[in-house]
Amino acid sequence: DDTIPESRGIILDCIQEAEKRVGRDRIAGIAIGVEHRYCLTGDDYAIWDNKRGEYCCIGKEIHDLTQHLVFTNRAINYSTYHLNDSISDIIDLNYFHMLININISYELESAVIIDGEIIYGKNGKCGQLKDLRVNGNTQATYKDVLGVAGVLRRAQELVRDYPDSCISGLKTLNIRDVINGYKAQDPLCLQVYDEVCGHLGFIIATLIQWMDPDAVIVGDEIPTNERFLDRLRACVSEYAGQERATRVSCINKERITENDPALIGAADFAFSKLFGQIGFTENL
Repeated sequence: DDTIPESRGIILDCIQEAEKRVGRDRIAGIAIGVEHRYCLTGDDYAIWDNKRGEYCCIGKEIHDLTQHLVFTNRAINYSTYHLNDSISDIIDLNYFHMLININISYELESAVIIDGEIIYGKNGKCGQLKDLRVNGNTQATYKDVLGVAGVLRRAQELVRDYPDSCISGLKTLNIRDVINGYKAQDPLCLQVYDEVCGHLGFIIATLIQWMDPDAVIVGDEIPTNERFLDRLRACVSEYAGQERATRVSCINKERITENDPALIGAADFAFSKLFGQIGFTENL
């Protein structure tokens, strides 16, 4: 939600810090992951600038200011590039024709992969779920009920009904507090994420019936235990059947910055682009 100048300033500060640490000549390229309101313009993702009232090609701006090679893509696409490593202990993607990867965080995003290739769509927004309405009787979107802000808002609403909850005395509530409460079987946190499973299960079931993918992977700011997965599959099964519900899996690794799939995937993406430009192949 930062303005374009704020975003640009944050990125430039990070680049300057990297240059101080490793030296400018050792930086092969910069990868920028976009979220919120964006659009694919040529080979560059542009982000919306409220002040200008137009889309801004942030990759080109950073290139012009730094003269570094810059790659811009959706953060969910970067996460998907790293998906094999994230779920290698769950499933083997080599046997799948179609897969849907869903990330739930401050944004709600998904990517569609067919035969190992990410599908971009006309404007680079293929798989964007956040603006879909929960139902026709409300203005609420799936981002409102599944995103971090919505989950925290719902948890705070329930505090009055659960005064003994482990989160009721917290002055500043973080999503990790609700997730940890869920794992500890705190009644309030259980209700919050059971509601999340209800909304998420419906939209996943809709995607499964519409696209018939081999697998649906869900990750990021969600509980990483069997209870959550069992509850989510039960909700999917209610709308799409038990067999299809078993296609749903969750990334069962704790989310930490050092292993952030978007950051690591961005590096994978940038290196693959660099190798392609200079004539190397993955086999080399």
